[in-house]
Amino acid sequence: MLLFIGGAARTGKGMLVRRLLVERQMPYLSLDVLKMGLARGVPEYAIDPDAGGLLVGERLWPLVREMSLNLLAEEVDYVMEGELLPKHVAALRRLYPSQIKACFLGYTTITPDQKLHAIRTHAGHPNDWPRDYSVPI
Repeated sequence: MLLFIGGAARTGKGMLVRRLLVERQMPYLSLDVLKMGLARGVPEYAIDPDAGGLLVGERLWPLVREMSLNLLAEEVDYVMEGELLPKHVAALRRLYPSQIKACFLGYTTITPDQKLHAIRTHAGHPNDWPRDYSVPI
């Protein structure tokens, strides 16, 4: 089974994955690691980490899809977390309905100031870049 966890930035995707790792012993890949590896190591792939989740998700998907197909063929349970687009995961799930699960996290209503306050209140997690900002972003 493949489990995809995607969604908006700073929604707790990484925290959810770490909990799955402890409770279910499922290996996982943070797509942030893949994104930064490609951005720095393979510049011709044209990944701009600052382009936003939609653009990064589009650029990463061909590689993530092929990795997923390989994991499905090998029957390896795996979690992928990061900048994923629901349309991509849904298309793959239509091909493998019993082997793919997905969870997308987000916000229905929150202002940027409220989110920044919440992030700072619960700071100290990996990739905690908002703590470096002195004004709302």
